[in-house]
Amino acid sequence: MTQKTLKDMRKKIDRVDAAIIKLLAERRKLSRAVGRMKAKAGIVVKDPARERAILKHYRTQSKRHRLDPTFVHQLFRSIIRYSRSVQK
Repeated sequence: MTQKTLKDMRKKIDRVDAAIIKLLAERRKLSRAVGRMKAKAGIVVKDPARERAILKHYRTQSKRHRLDPTFVHQLFRSIIRYSRSVQK
């Protein structure tokens, strides 16, 4: 592997990371909107059944994409916790 190849790969990773951050910002925006909708409807922020279903779905998706299901589970638990915090 040459330095140029390594540098090119790192640039690609940087672009993917930037896209992930942009998507997280979009998710935060949507979560805030959901929080406002829940507040208007008198619905509590935390929905354990929905969270379990989401995590189960992402575990399945992670296996399809050859990702460590435990890593994906932990990652999305953090994302869900953050989303709940912006809904309040």
